[in-house]
Amino acid sequence: MKTVLLWAIALVSLPALAQNPGVITTIAGTGVEGYNGDNKPAAQAQLDWSTAEDDDQGNVYYDYAHPAVDKDGNIYIPDKANFRIRKIDRSGIITTVAGNGTEGPSGNNGPATQAQLDFPASVAFDAAGNFYIVDEFNNRVRKVSPAGIITNVVGVAYSGQCDLGGNGGPAALAQLCLPGGLAIGPDGSLYISDTFNQQVRRVSPNGVITAFAGLGFDNTDQAFGGDGGPAAEASLFQPAGLAFDSNGNLYIADEYNNRIRKVAPGGIITTIAGNGDAGFAGEGQPATSATLNHPTDVAVDAAGNLYIADQYNNRVRKVTPGGIISTVAGNGIHGYGGDGGPPLQAALDYPSGVTFDLSGNLLIVDHHNMRLRRVVFNPPALAGAPARFDFAATAGGADPAVQTFALTNAGAGLLNFTIASDSTWLSATPVSGSLTGTATTVTVRAAIASLREGQYTGNLTLNSAEAANSPQIIVVSLTVRPAAAPSPAFTAAGVVHAASFVAGPVAPGEIVTIFGSNVGPATSVGAALDPATNRLAATRGGVTVLFNDIPGAPFYVQRDQINVQAPYELAGQTSARIVVRYLDGASAPVTVPVAAAAPGIFTASSGRGQAALLNQDFSFNSATNPAALGSVIQIYLTGQGATNPLVLTGQLPTAPFPVPALPVTVSIGGRPAPTKFVGLAPGFAGLLQVNAVVPDDVVPGDNVALTVAVGDASTQTGVTIAVRRPATSQSLSP
Repeated sequence: MKTVLLWAIALVSLPALAQNPGVITTIAGTGVEGYNGDNKPAAQAQLDWSTAEDDDQGNVYYDYAHPAVDKDGNIYIPDKANFRIRKIDRSGIITTVAGNGTEGPSGNNGPATQAQLDFPASVAFDAAGNFYIVDEFNNRVRKVSPAGIITNVVGVAYSGQCDLGGNGGPAALAQLCLPGGLAIGPDGSLYISDTFNQQVRRVSPNGVITAFAGLGFDNTDQAFGGDGGPAAEASLFQPAGLAFDSNGNLYIADEYNNRIRKVAPGGIITTIAGNGDAGFAGEGQPATSATLNHPTDVAVDAAGNLYIADQYNNRVRKVTPGGIISTVAGNGIHGYGGDGGPPLQAALDYPSGVTFDLSGNLLIVDHHNMRLRRVVFNPPALAGAPARFDFAATAGGADPAVQTFALTNAGAGLLNFTIASDSTWLSATPVSGSLTGTATTVTVRAAIASLREGQYTGNLTLNSAEAANSPQIIVVSLTVRPAAAPSPAFTAAGVVHAASFVAGPVAPGEIVTIFGSNVGPATSVGAALDPATNRLAATRGGVTVLFNDIPGAPFYVQRDQINVQAPYELAGQTSARIVVRYLDGASAPVTVPVAAAAPGIFTASSGRGQAALLNQDFSFNSATNPAALGSVIQIYLTGQGATNPLVLTGQLPTAPFPVPALPVTVSIGGRPAPTKFVGLAPGFAGLLQVNAVVPDDVVPGDNVALTVAVGDASTQTGVTIAVRRPATSQSLSP
């Protein structure tokens, strides 16, 4: 039975693989502000980073929270509005390690978990395992020993005052004003962003505090200046996060100046990111010409890249050692989303803090989302598994048929995997295993002893909880041919136009139907994309069709019929020598003429009568649903020949859509019909779409003649459409 190709083709559409710079996930916080979850998985806990206000003046202070990681890989979070420091251990369990949840200054020299904190902003570790807390609203820096005892190390005993004083003297007697950032220098000194004093201050190992960068509030009046000179003579404007690199350079998030400043070991300050304007620009350009928007924190990775919490841009940005800036996380939209996917597609909401864990993964305080998120830049990933395997075997032959592939881990870390089959005849070994840096050979077996002649399809599923690209599906196609399979056979009379079903010349790119015997498997097989070329595969169900030794693109193969696109490489040739190969057999060659164009319109049945076209409202044209005079119809045909620009055989067209190299004209009811669009149909190989206007002077009827000419060649006779007079005026727009 003849198959109408337009409705029978089923194209397999594979999603394009996006460039994936990593995977982002939430590791702490439910997104609902509050406090609970201690001794449970951190992702089930509530955090509270809600904004604090000055009770006296009503000023809303910046959002900032800098986490830290100890030598064992535990993560410490300043849970600001819960007045606690919380720890996430390597197994993901969260606990409180400092702060009793009550706002206040008390508790020094006792257990840290019984002390009061007041909006703690930063955490940092020294080499001895002590961690330091910027106790922001208490205007102090406090230290928690490995034994859990909390003491005051910077800032006078709480008096409610916010002032600048004490430089050159004991740090414990100094005055701070809402400090934010904290870092430990190479010599063990503490570096503190004394934010509202517009100064970065240094506490030496002997406990003396000095001005390290910034003239201070009284002298600068919130300004920018000093680049190229001593850092202590520069002007800062609400400095926040701090970070050292391996060369001893200190980076300062100069938040309200919308810059990142660097202080070299010799004390000279420069700007390394941000031009001072608030905004988002400069991707892929020198960082000093880029715009930032309230950068609040900085971190440096092992390769020397600088990461910036570009808070108001809802992004984390990276500056390479060469000075080029780019975004590594966040799509710029306020919100929450994207977990499990690429960090560039994720939504963040005022990210305020950044640091790295021991594995080199980026930790982000997603401030207004009340979550801690992690970006794994090189996640474990399954690699080496093919998209499909094609087996062919003779009934009663060797059992099983075998193929192999090498499975590897394309990322970092351990990857455990399992392989499962959905078919009794299909199996793979090993069924489970682990991958680090060594490939594992996987053997795929197709057991054919119990199978009859025919076409079989099964799936192997590769699963890995650690892999960023799990699960993966391997499609396995098995063709079991008869024990003595006859060779494919067909004649020139069996090579017909797929739309008109008329034998004759073949045009480059035309969809052709071949009728014969033993030209394919007993069970039909449709088209598929070859992931290696992103074009229709040249072999389907063991069938390959060669035109002058060039493979076509099969749409449909079955025992007595093949639908295939003739190669565009036939352009300029006068004949085509066609050979059908099926499994181990090949047909005798059959020669047919080649024409520059051989157009044919797809119809509702058998190449004649009602055309398979769409009315202006995209409904099917028919005697009960005719097209109105003056309306636009969509005609589908094949055999248009070469195109401009050139397309490849089996290629699925995308915009801008190629057009035939020869001119295309349309006649409806003997009247020339203006065309509104001529081009290859979106997503269909070899299919031409023509949008034409039904002339106003056509005589309406159920069987109005329709003809399309490509160059000097016209479509088959006897094709019709249904036309009516319009009830109201029609727009001529397609």
